[in-house]
Amino acid sequence: MKKPRRCWSTGRGGTSTPWKAASMPVDGTRAYRVKAVAEMLDVSTSTIYRAIRAGELDAYKLGTGPSALLRIPGHAIPIWLDSCGDAAYDTYVEGDADPATEDGDEALTPAQADGLACVVCGADFLTATVAHRPVGRSETGSQVFACCSHDDQAGSGELGEVAR
Repeated sequence: MKKPRRCWSTGRGGTSTPWKAASMPVDGTRAYRVKAVAEMLDVSTSTIYRAIRAGELDAYKLGTGPSALLRIPGHAIPIWLDSCGDAAYDTYVEGDADPATEDGDEALTPAQADGLACVVCGADFLTATVAHRPVGRSETGSQVFACCSHDDQAGSGELGEVAR
């Protein structure tokens, strides 16, 4: 028989954990906007849309055409979070991945986000004379750049991951 899963950081948990009601006020009878769920969980709306598109998070489409509304039922949020918790457990506790390298908090510096520094190596374009090229846009919408010496990473798609 398999042991009940426990939280990888606190060691608490098991088959039923009361953290949901205590830490996140979700009304199971309410429908939430994508933006509200993203703000509640401190993630981007793209993360929520990806989960819906992948079939991991239930959603309702109300109406048709461009004016259709997308709503997430409150009861679906804790179910999705539990599946995310299971995936984290499998990856970090039973697997060998390091959560510090996959946290997503490795955001661009303000200079990188404003297009004033390389998104790969951090070279300051105002003080260093470095050839650079545009590689995408930051979350604020500013165009971001990378040194031309990083062209080998552009072919592998790594720069697309840096500048979302």
